[in-house]
Amino acid sequence: MADYRPSKRLLLLSLCFIFSFIIITLIIRNSSSIKNTKKNIDSIASTTSCKHVSIDELDRWFHSKTWHEIPKIIHQTWKNKTLRERQARWSQTWCEQYTDWYYHLWTDDENDLFVQTKFPWFYSTYKQLSPAILRVDSVRYLYMLYYGGLYIDLDYESIRRVDELFINKYIVLSLINYSFNSMNSVPNSWLVSRPNHPLWTYILYRIMLLWSRATDQERNSFWNGKAEFFTGPQSLFEGLMFYLHSNQHTAQTLDQLFGNKENQKSDSILEVANITFLGPKLINAYDWMSGIGTDVCSAEKTTFNENKCKDIVKPIYAITYWSHSYGHGHENDANYLENKKARYLFVVVYSFHNENEQTLEQLKNNYARVPPAHVALLTVPPTDSGLVQINKEPVKPTFDRARKPMPSSTSTSMTTLRRIAIPSDITPKFLQVAQRNTDRKIETCGILAGSKRDNHYMITHIVVPKQNGGPDSCDTEKEEEMVEYVANNNLITLGWIHTHPTQTVFLSSVDLHTHLPYQMLMQEAIAIVISPKYNETAVFTLTPDTGIPIISTCKKAGFHEHINNPPLFMAASHTTYDPGLQCQIIDLRN
Repeated sequence: MADYRPSKRLLLLSLCFIFSFIIITLIIRNSSSIKNTKKNIDSIASTTSCKHVSIDELDRWFHSKTWHEIPKIIHQTWKNKTLRERQARWSQTWCEQYTDWYYHLWTDDENDLFVQTKFPWFYSTYKQLSPAILRVDSVRYLYMLYYGGLYIDLDYESIRRVDELFINKYIVLSLINYSFNSMNSVPNSWLVSRPNHPLWTYILYRIMLLWSRATDQERNSFWNGKAEFFTGPQSLFEGLMFYLHSNQHTAQTLDQLFGNKENQKSDSILEVANITFLGPKLINAYDWMSGIGTDVCSAEKTTFNENKCKDIVKPIYAITYWSHSYGHGHENDANYLENKKARYLFVVVYSFHNENEQTLEQLKNNYARVPPAHVALLTVPPTDSGLVQINKEPVKPTFDRARKPMPSSTSTSMTTLRRIAIPSDITPKFLQVAQRNTDRKIETCGILAGSKRDNHYMITHIVVPKQNGGPDSCDTEKEEEMVEYVANNNLITLGWIHTHPTQTVFLSSVDLHTHLPYQMLMQEAIAIVISPKYNETAVFTLTPDTGIPIISTCKKAGFHEHINNPPLFMAASHTTYDPGLQCQIIDLRN
C-alpha cells in the first residue's frame, strides 16, 4: 500500500500557508483602511491654513481620542456662515498661523441644536436667554465643557502663535488688567480648556440660578451691564472665584491668590489651582476699560485704525478690538465692520478771529480731507453784530441751548450705586496743571483713579497723559504710559476729568461718547467738567434709562446733535466731596 502521509503533510502545510496569507492580507488591508480613515480626519488639508471641519467631522475626530491635553480645535460663532469683511480677515489670521489646528464656525442654528442634544439640562434656560448675546455668551462655555480647545471672539487678531503656552495646561484665561473689583478684568472672549473641566459647570449653574431668580422686568428690559452680569465676564469671574475658593479652601481674592504684586505685570503668566492667566499685553493688549487708545483701537469708532492701535498697545500674541458685534445694535447692521470709507463731517463754526460765520461751501473746502475726529465744533456764541467779542468780561451763552446736550434738571437718585468720594481740592489742583492750556483756550484732560474701601470708592489720583487739544477737544497720546501707571499702582479707573476753557459745564456729544465705555465698565464711573471761565465744576453721569441706550447705539462721530428730552446725562448724586482726601496729580506730559 502506498504511503500518502508526506503528501498529506505537504497539503496541510500548503493550506496553512494559504490561510495565513489570506488572514495577513486582510489584516494589512484593514489596518490600511483604518489608517487612511484616521488620516482623512487627522490630516490638515493645507500646510498654509487650518482645516475647516463640519460638526460631524469634528465629532469623529474628537471621539477618536482620549484627551489629556488641549484639543487643537478653534471655535468661533456668528449668526450664519457669512462673516463681515473685518471679521473674516481677523479670523483668517488664526487659521493662517495655526495650520495644524481644526476650525469650526458655529451658527445660531447649530448652537441651538448643540445645546438641545448635548446639554438638555441647560436647554430650557438657553432658549429663554435674551437678547441674543446672552445665548452667544453661554454657548462658548458649553464648547469648552464638551470639546475643550480654543474659543475666540471674532474681533481678535492673531499676532503670532500662543499654543506653546498651552502645553500641560488645563485652563488658560486672559486678563484685560489687574483691577478685579470691576469683575470685568477676566474676559469671556478668549478661552482655552481641556474637555470636561469642572470650572465651566460652576459658571453654567450660576447662569441658570440667576436667570431663574430674575424678575420678568429684569429679563425683558434693557439695562446697563445686563449681558456682563448674567452671562458675560462677571458671570465668568464669579464662577471662577467660586471654583477657586472651593478647591483652594480659601476666601482670598484673585489679587491675593496671585501673590506678590511685582508678579502682576503686563506680560506675566500666573497660575492658580491649575488655571493659567496670561497678562494683559499677551492676548488682549487693548484695555477698553481704561479708555486708553479708544479712538484708534475700538472697532466701533469711525477713527478706528488697527496699525496705530498696535503701535500704542504693542500686542505680543494677539489683540482684540472690542467690536461688540452682537451688541450695541451692531448685529443687524450689514455695514458694520465692513471696510467703508469714512464719511466726513461738515460743521458750521464761529471763529475766534472776528470773522463772520463761514459758509457750508467754505467749510467743505477747508475740511474735505480732515477726518471727523479732527473737526471741532466751536460753540462760542455770535454777538448781535455777528462777530465774536473776546475782549469783554465773560458772559454766559444766551444762544439756543436746545442744540447743546442738557443734563437732567434734577439729580436723579441712583441708590444702587456705590458712593464715590472726591477730594475737595480736586478743582484747584487740576486747574493748576491745566493753567497753561487754559490761558491758550485749550482743553486739558486726565483720568480719575483711586481705590475701594469697604463699599465705596475714593478718588486719589488724576493721571494726566501726553495730549494735544483745542478749545473743544483733547486727544491723548502715548496712552500706554497711563495704563502702566494705573496698573503698576493697583489703581481703579473711576472716570475722567476735563476742562471747558471757553464754555460752561456740560457733556458735549463727543463727551457723551467718551464717557460711555467708562460707565459700561463701572456704572459708578463719573465725568468731572471744570469751566475756569465761569468758575463752575460739575460731576456728571449718563442717565441709565435714556443716555446709555441712546449713546451705545449711536454710530455718529464728531460733534452732532442728540435729543434733550428726556435728558442723556445728569448730576452724579452718588458722589460726595471729602476734605480729608488728598488728590495726587501724576502729570505724564513732562
